[in-house]
Amino acid sequence: MRPLQLYEALLMLVGVSGAVQGMPCRMAKGWCIACNPVDTTKCSVCLSGYSPDATGACKPCPRNCTACTPAVGARKPSMVPGCQVCTLSVAKCSYCGQGFATNFTSGACTQCAAPNCAFCFADAKTGKQGCSGCLPGFLPEFPKPSNSSGGASTTCKVKCRDPHCTACLTHPANCAACASGYGAVRLTPTTARCVRCRVPGCQSCTNAITCTACLPTHVLDVFSGSCIRVRGT
Repeated sequence: MRPLQLYEALLMLVGVSGAVQGMPCRMAKGWCIACNPVDTTKCSVCLSGYSPDATGACKPCPRNCTACTPAVGARKPSMVPGCQVCTLSVAKCSYCGQGFATNFTSGACTQCAAPNCAFCFADAKTGKQGCSGCLPGFLPEFPKPSNSSGGASTTCKVKCRDPHCTACLTHPANCAACASGYGAVRLTPTTARCVRCRVPGCQSCTNAITCTACLPTHVLDVFSGSCIRVRGT
């Protein structure tokens, strides 16, 4: 099967046809996944971050937007600071990015008020903001539920003790995830720290000599926990 035929077969499997009456889709517009079934020189489905305009060309969505309608296109920049995805209008956000809370009624993005908060939310009834996730390196603490829906708001005031720790749980000395090249090693039932991976080509490890993920230039040997370098890299 030729590459184009294989590509069209894959599109058929997901419910999108790129061919009409045996004619191959020309994909003439760039960033196109599937062409218009009536006119194969026009695109009907574009890659993420692009949308077909009136001419059938794939135009980029507004900045920080991964999905948009043809009405949005690339003619205007996003009017909502902090917006990650806008599907209906450049003035109404569907999902806000890290560090912002999404108001699903107004489509506005409000910056997280709590210090060191990466993900926050606004209470549907009161509008009061709460935090649902911390920035890397900070301990999430859950006090009593503080919003009308009963969800617990997180505080991120305490920094993880290990400088290479990206996520600690229950205690600042209990590291659950480490930076690239390090692995979390349990010291006691309630504490763990990051140790440098000693295996050549290792990206993350369970201890200093057992690798769980290798660098792109290496392949993991799951039996020995070592990394084997790929030829030519």
